[in-house]
Amino acid sequence: MKRNLLFAVLLLYNLAFSASKISVYHEEVFDGTNIYVDNPFFCEVSVQLNLDLQNMKSRSTSNLYLVPSKANRYLITKLTPINRGQPSQFNYVYKSSLGNHALKDYDVHYVYHLPFENNNKFYLSQGYNGRYSHQKENSLDFVMPIGTPILAVKKGIVIDIMDLYKKGCLEKMCEDFANFILIRHDDGTFAQYVHLKYKGVVVKEGAKVNEGQKIGYSGNTGWSSEPHLHLTIFLQRLNKRETLKTRFLLNKSGANGFLKEGNYYNKNY
Repeated sequence: MKRNLLFAVLLLYNLAFSASKISVYHEEVFDGTNIYVDNPFFCEVSVQLNLDLQNMKSRSTSNLYLVPSKANRYLITKLTPINRGQPSQFNYVYKSSLGNHALKDYDVHYVYHLPFENNNKFYLSQGYNGRYSHQKENSLDFVMPIGTPILAVKKGIVIDIMDLYKKGCLEKMCEDFANFILIRHDDGTFAQYVHLKYKGVVVKEGAKVNEGQKIGYSGNTGWSSEPHLHLTIFLQRLNKRETLKTRFLLNKSGANGFLKEGNYYNKNY
């Protein structure tokens, strides 16, 4: 029996947080409609799919899906008509984010390495919940000259990079011109290193990096008041980043703690 199927697709992104390179699409099959996801990232992505169904049902009982890294044509659900003699219609709206949106268990006791080379000393101009642009945000700003080598604070895999911008200024209009490196750690947390110099990334997407490995060079791109490195450790949720307070190794004897705004930090390990 021939089916009468009407469909419409709505795409909803929050560009600040979404895994915007993924694709969500559908294909008709002999007994219904399959909905697939293509995930080009080197990490898992979370997809929230909200369905509006008329005379159709979904195979899935949840609207939240975890799609594996580098997945192609990953089937998240199947829609089938309830009464095949009647017209069927479906709409869907989706959101996406890098990582596991529902992740709760991660290494809260991990001690991170400082993001610069041994025998260097830099000023922390903003700390957690800082005075200027870090209110209600757990991020760190290290003041350093352009071209300072940046090291990974924890081992992981490179998820996303950008180093093609040259522009930097004090205005919000420059926000989208910041060069960066995004790394996913083994426990599901992420680290983002921001304001890197033009052509200042020395790792590629998909590369596995070790703690203390050089990954790029500091700069002054994007919305920035002075040359510095902006570092954020976070869990990615669908609508926001849950930024994390993290401890750092302070000296070779093993002392560690939270970094404080207004202090200088010297690395000797």
